[in-house]
Amino acid sequence: MLANIESVLAGVRAMLAEELGHRNFTQRDVAKVLGITPSAVTLYARGRRGKKLADRIRSLHESSLIARELADQIADRKRRGEQIDEFPLILDAAYRIMRLVSQEPRREIKLKQRDDRHLDLLRARIEQEQL
Repeated sequence: MLANIESVLAGVRAMLAEELGHRNFTQRDVAKVLGITPSAVTLYARGRRGKKLADRIRSLHESSLIARELADQIADRKRRGEQIDEFPLILDAAYRIMRLVSQEPRREIKLKQRDDRHLDLLRARIEQEQL
């Protein structure tokens, strides 16, 4: 399944809502950072929005690290009192994660093709030995 940026962005927002909640951000703070309403934060927190992609992001170690690092960066900026638009950072993280998520099925296909070639070689060898 190839992901599009909108679905990955929803997954990233869901992960960030969770990560920022762990860093003692209020629902209002999370909404402000993510550029969404507090009720949308509730949907993300309850798994009603972005859950599938958030789960898939969590399953890919490198993608999960990107989301955690972004949450750390946002928390540091808040601690320092900086008022910076976080959307470009969030969008950049979503694009990086989208590339990783989009490549995952291809890796599985390549592994399957390699396994199929190995099976074909083994079959041919067994057939040769049986002659």
